[in-house]
Amino acid sequence: MTSLHTYGIPISRLSTRYVLALIIGFTVTFNNIEWSFGGNTLTLERILSVPLFLTVCMLLLGSKVSFRLPQTGIILVVWVVLTFFSSATGPVPAWSLKMFLGLLFAISFYYVTIWLRANPFTIFRSKLFLLLAWFCGPFLSIIYVASVLHVQLPDIAIHWLQEGSGGTRIRGGITEANLFGVFVSLITLVVVALGRTRKIWWWVLVLGLHTSLLFSFSRAPWVSYVLSVGIYYALIKRSRYKARGFVWYTLAALLLVAVIGAASYFVMAEFGEYEIVGRTHSVRTRFIMWGLAAESILKNPFLGNGIYSFSEIYSFAPELVGSDSHRSAWISNLPLALLHDTGIFGLLLFFFFMISVIRRGLVAVRRLAVSKVADINQVKVGAALVAFLMAMVFSSQSIPAHSIAIFWVCIALTERFTTLSNTLPLKG
Repeated sequence: MTSLHTYGIPISRLSTRYVLALIIGFTVTFNNIEWSFGGNTLTLERILSVPLFLTVCMLLLGSKVSFRLPQTGIILVVWVVLTFFSSATGPVPAWSLKMFLGLLFAISFYYVTIWLRANPFTIFRSKLFLLLAWFCGPFLSIIYVASVLHVQLPDIAIHWLQEGSGGTRIRGGITEANLFGVFVSLITLVVVALGRTRKIWWWVLVLGLHTSLLFSFSRAPWVSYVLSVGIYYALIKRSRYKARGFVWYTLAALLLVAVIGAASYFVMAEFGEYEIVGRTHSVRTRFIMWGLAAESILKNPFLGNGIYSFSEIYSFAPELVGSDSHRSAWISNLPLALLHDTGIFGLLLFFFFMISVIRRGLVAVRRLAVSKVADINQVKVGAALVAFLMAMVFSSQSIPAHSIAIFWVCIALTERFTTLSNTLPLKG
């Protein structure tokens, strides 16, 4: 059988590790497949997280491979313990502990990905990832255009779209269009990193991914993507930066911010009357939810109110924005949500974890980039992952993504790239 290096070691296509990788990949990229059971929402990742975790633990016990958990992984364990304490002592402990369990299911994918010794470079160069990119890009863009033209679509295609906020948006296999916009930006960065610029199909794919990102109509992901592209190209520079270079890059960044601001003003002036573009209702909703969140934060500033406690504390919140859906009670801002749920201590610890992951990734990418023998494709893959995480943190998730597994898998892949950066094959 053909030998693969998907996890940094040669394995056959039918090995247990390869099968687990396929299951994890499908599970995290199609997490909007849901079932209702006993008043709870079950997804593939919530159903499969425990058996996957136990299977990987059994593989570790039955192998002679040395086990090393990154220092950042230990920081995450501390944050999980703190989050449990915040949930157990908050104003709605029964609800928060139930939601904490869902969060724990998602976080387990971080450790599973690391323990499987995933190799992001090989994963992103696989045919399955290319197939996913075509699905999320050109294919879903065609589905969206067909829906706008009122073409009769099968039920499964309609499932990939999301109605709300004044119109139709693409969400693909992700629960929310906002989150789809964020993660399709990562796919786009990786496709650019592994560019086949001499191939027509590559240009079609890149165009389709950008169109798909546009049709998510998610403003935070748009900004996040623009930032990530700038960071990506700064990271892959093959020579060391000098003081003068930093000055020019700073000026370029300021110019970029000005251009984004001017473009946003133009778009709002010309098309703001369309709710799908202006989204004035969603902006007003956010301010209402943020105001309510501030009240709870002041009551429990240090340890917070428990994970996802907002919707239970303010069960009347959806009525304030003309909605009857429990899901309307969101704190659509990751730092604010963490501050509300886990307090100042939890917020600082979480971002200490994120900054630590990003810092390690930055060091690894730049070390390879300035090397005269490092494979540029490996540098680009690492740069895409690190740039994505940096832009995601700086732009702040429009909907907190830390409760779904793909968020943690992306972080784990960045961790794995950092670990593998010392042993990646070199040219020459």
